[in-house]
Amino acid sequence: MSDAYYINFGTKLDRQQLIAEADAVCKMDRKREVVWDVSKFTSVPWGELGFVADIMKKIKPFAKIKIIKNKIILPNTTWKAALKCLYALATPAAPTELYVGSLDAGAS
Repeated sequence: MSDAYYINFGTKLDRQQLIAEADAVCKMDRKREVVWDVSKFTSVPWGELGFVADIMKKIKPFAKIKIIKNKIILPNTTWKAALKCLYALATPAAPTELYVGSLDAGAS
């Protein structure tokens, strides 16, 4: 895991950060695991799911080449419903594991 590309979004979704991080993932020099840490979010950004889905669709051709596996760190289990809605709009390009609280919690 030490070679994973780690993205920490803080307490809320920042569109510019998401765009910059998606671009960085596309430009990685080798295949890596990508950790998307939204564990500090205080609420689900329901109004942003369409935007996130659009970004996922745009980077999908690159993500298939660059991402070995996605690891998403969620703040709690209720977030799984949000991801189910997101994945109905855009499926991940690579296998995805969900973690609650931290990577130490184990995939669910």
